[in-house]
Amino acid sequence: MGIPSPAWAARAPRALAVLLALLTLGLVAAPSPAAADPGEHKVVFIGAPGLAWSDVSPEATPAIWAALGDSVGSLAVRSVRRVACPLDGWLALNTSARAAGPSARCDVLVDPIDSILPVWPQVEEALAEQNYAASPGLLARNLAAAGASAVAIGPGAGVALANENGRVPRYEARRTPGEGLASQVARAVEAHDLTIIDAGPLRPAPKGAYSTPGQFRADHLRIINNRIEAVFRGVEAAAATPTVILAGLADDDDAATRLFAITGPGVPRGTLTSPSTRQEGYTLATDLQATVLAALGVEDRSQGAAAYTIESDASVSELVAAELDRERRARALQPPIIPTFFFILVVANVALYAAVAIGLRRPNVSRFTAWLARRVGASPPQGEAWLPARTNVLRAMRGVALGVAALPLASYLANIVPWWRFSAPGLALAAAVAAMIAAVVALALARPWRHLPLGPGTVIAGLLAAVLAIDVARGSPLQLGAVMGNPPVVAGRWYGMNNTAFAQFSASMILLAVAAAQPLVRRGRRVAAAWLIAAFGLLTAFIDGAPFLGADFGGPPSILPAFLILALLAAGVRITARRVGLLFLGTAVVVAAIAFLDWLRPPASRTHIGNFLQQVLDGEVLTVVWRKLDANLRVLMGNRPLTILALSGVALVVFVLARPIRSELTEPRGGRFAWLSGGTPINAMTKQSPLLGAGLVAAGILAGLGMAVNDSGIAIPANVAAIVVPILIAATAAWMLRLEPAAPSLPPPSGSP
Repeated sequence: MGIPSPAWAARAPRALAVLLALLTLGLVAAPSPAAADPGEHKVVFIGAPGLAWSDVSPEATPAIWAALGDSVGSLAVRSVRRVACPLDGWLALNTSARAAGPSARCDVLVDPIDSILPVWPQVEEALAEQNYAASPGLLARNLAAAGASAVAIGPGAGVALANENGRVPRYEARRTPGEGLASQVARAVEAHDLTIIDAGPLRPAPKGAYSTPGQFRADHLRIINNRIEAVFRGVEAAAATPTVILAGLADDDDAATRLFAITGPGVPRGTLTSPSTRQEGYTLATDLQATVLAALGVEDRSQGAAAYTIESDASVSELVAAELDRERRARALQPPIIPTFFFILVVANVALYAAVAIGLRRPNVSRFTAWLARRVGASPPQGEAWLPARTNVLRAMRGVALGVAALPLASYLANIVPWWRFSAPGLALAAAVAAMIAAVVALALARPWRHLPLGPGTVIAGLLAAVLAIDVARGSPLQLGAVMGNPPVVAGRWYGMNNTAFAQFSASMILLAVAAAQPLVRRGRRVAAAWLIAAFGLLTAFIDGAPFLGADFGGPPSILPAFLILALLAAGVRITARRVGLLFLGTAVVVAAIAFLDWLRPPASRTHIGNFLQQVLDGEVLTVVWRKLDANLRVLMGNRPLTILALSGVALVVFVLARPIRSELTEPRGGRFAWLSGGTPINAMTKQSPLLGAGLVAAGILAGLGMAVNDSGIAIPANVAAIVVPILIAATAAWMLRLEPAAPSLPPPSGSP
């Protein structure tokens, strides 16, 4: 029979839901701005796929440089594939969603034939196989609903203005600058509310066609610069004064952030940003349609959010320099830096696991010392003279384990240093991470917590949790551009907790809860310990899931059950199917309340939590679920290093630590681990750390549920293991260091391991 359940256990799910709902009641709906009548504003949109800030200078592209008079920013153009083709960029403007064409080879776009795009049947087939709910012809429908007229000049512009059937009602083939492009633009601006112009893409050099690819790009830049110069001459010649939007809305042969600039009457000088990113200087290609509609002054029915300007007194050169720095940072995070970092993370963890699996077993000291004595011409040591090696091994094990546990924290702190500005950014990043690891481990081993089993590990877990919590409260600047954070070119998440940070933060909070509640359990105050752990769980779910903080929809469904089951175990309550069901029901209520409160806000202000509820209401929930499942499977099958890390961590806990503790380590002398424990049974550690086993159970629940409800798959348990397992190893080594070796109880050091 189990221990009877206290009354609070039955009321916990209801109380938790009420508390979290009260904490999020600050999310109130605000009225949407009123839309202006069409015709009051005119917009010229110029698309130059592949155009980056590193391409622009007063000498190489004088016309483009002259267009940068007001607001500038960096455009994240990531689509379905790693490299966004020009067709993908124009489809992003058309659909306001991630959408990719049928081919990854980036085929050349051609003019419509009888107003129909030849590529459209293949586009419809490709979009039907993708999971981003792209709605072809959305821009055309929004313009028609507002009564705004539009014309497309050039094949890419035709893709942007095509309706759901691939028809472009108003299309003009683009003239050359010498054949009247300027007059063509002037007439279009006077006759229409929106003029979309394809200035042509920047393409990689054909193999063997140019001796230097840089010359090929320079030639193309000259052509595009001349076209944009003609467009601006046409704009100046028109009777109306439009807002001009210039966007490098796709990639060339490499993924990077691209140029984005807006100029015109009433446009302030400063840096462009978007509610979709909440990061100064960054906007998404899927925000382009909303930006165009906002500039036209018509109602925005797109899926994106309109870009806006953070005003600044800086000069154009200073603003462009900031965008160049952002582009340099985004390019620095491309291979090989991120793959190399994760390879080092995996190797460090697996090497630690292997060393522990071997090092925890008693070595054949007599043979080794006898061989060593013969080599140096001395007599072999007698008795227990080999015991000092035990202290060195345990100290080394503790230090290395703490260093491995500090690696994720150091990767975030390294972003304080502008490592991407160095000529060798990879080496600069490695030096910054190494310096941060040394500083964190030194702090973890400081007095007075150095000799406590969970002391050093708790310091690292506390620092990691604090850094991530402060970071999300400040808008996630440390995670943006971090090797374990949010790469701008991926454009998956820009603010709040990404899945990696969620796993690391939640695992760290579990360790902190265990360390904080253990003194209460040792004193017999189990109910108080359970309430303390529940408070830790509520705080963790709030920081991770609140739309104005972590904005992580998949986090609370994993966090709350893990912490509440940990609380029940701390209280001594027997875990039954009914109680687990009540916990999951309470979790579902809390998550639904968060989503509903976020959904009450205007569409442009919602996070993906509220957007998910809207997708449920629109009947798109299966599309979202399938996209997450597909991403899970791709991560599982394609991310072998993280798979190895997660499986190695589980194998270590189950087969190296948990199994011996249940059998061999209950022996009075410590069995095969006696040489490290000084003859004390290893399970005696649970007297000083009674919640350690329950904490491992909670971490396992967190990892399993996190893998199931998020789209990062095996990365969730891998990151949980990367925090919990090294700290567990360090705690075991620290506990053994406090034990006094009992020499008479140690068996002779002979024999095989």
